[in-house]
Amino acid sequence: MPITEGVSEASADVAQSAEAVSVAETPPATPALSGEWRPLSEAIGMGTSKLQGIAFPDNSSLITENWNELTVEVVRWLTDNNYPVREHCPIQTPKAKTRYAVADEPVRPSGEPHDGMVEVNGLWVLNDLHYEFAAGNARVVIERAGMDPSQFKVRW
Repeated sequence: MPITEGVSEASADVAQSAEAVSVAETPPATPALSGEWRPLSEAIGMGTSKLQGIAFPDNSSLITENWNELTVEVVRWLTDNNYPVREHCPIQTPKAKTRYAVADEPVRPSGEPHDGMVEVNGLWVLNDLHYEFAAGNARVVIERAGMDPSQFKVRW
């Protein structure tokens, strides 16, 4: 066997091994998100587009496809980071006369039980919203906690 032939085969083996190592060490791909990150304050008139993700002021983020989860996750982040949400409860948006966005207990302003709320860190958050109202509720909660909604980003 000529020396050059053995070298070529050895080089090919080394190249294959290096390729296998680099593929094995490559971290798994994150799901592709098609939309651009936009400030929550701009999330108006997004049509029926699915929510793709939420990014918080501390640069943490999560992937979700459900606008109903927006206010829930905003309240979770605010309370986990010790922002005053409970002190402002119940939080009612200007357009919602028959329900609260966030409350101490799952009730309507009339005192009747409200089964469209989920418990988050001891607070009850409305999560049966039409996509058009989800961003508005989240903005109101953020403002009541003393933050700027443009610090929160969403993709849709």
